[in-house]
Amino acid sequence: MIQFISVYKTYGQGITSLSNINLAIKKGEFVFITGASGSGKTTLLKLLYCEERPTSGQILINRQAVDSLKISEIPYLRRRIGIIFQDFKLLSERTIFDNVAIPLEVLGLPREEIVKRVQDVLRKVRLHHRMEEKVSSLSGGEQQKVAVGRAIINDPMILLVDEPTGSLDSGSGDEIMEILRSVNARGTTIVVATHNRSLIKEGRAVVLEKGRIVS
Repeated sequence: MIQFISVYKTYGQGITSLSNINLAIKKGEFVFITGASGSGKTTLLKLLYCEERPTSGQILINRQAVDSLKISEIPYLRRRIGIIFQDFKLLSERTIFDNVAIPLEVLGLPREEIVKRVQDVLRKVRLHHRMEEKVSSLSGGEQQKVAVGRAIINDPMILLVDEPTGSLDSGSGDEIMEILRSVNARGTTIVVATHNRSLIKEGRAVVLEKGRIVS
């Protein structure tokens, strides 16, 4: 489903973030991209949803070369990819319902369908009973659940997750990982970037060091 072929990413002044990345991820896999801070984990995710472009090499998703997509084509790719950012990127003064509904409203779906799908997703992340509360009133773990709900509302084929438990206590982190595993069990390919190797209790680990895959 996902292939990196001899991918390099460099920035100005000769700074190399990723070097000769060759990686294949199968449909339905749960893959952890791990390594120390600055090893290139977040850059790798950004290349997948085209926030960044590789300096050289090729990236394929379902055999489509996403590294060469036109700017006008990128939104169509992102409709098939759910993204959970490290800082959540939620609208704090809007309700839980409103935040999760945003991707469906962008697509122009009927209100009745939006309500049904948001309610279904909020049940999965265990926030259905609080959907009219503002995000600003939630704990970090609860905000992370909202971010998960928003990312999976379109039933994405791929879910990208950047440091899912970085700012959470161990209990909240375990609950988030349980939700992610349930999403994966329904067939979604999941790629998690994390420096926390204790999360890797099952699934496959790809270790980055100074922008290179070392194991």
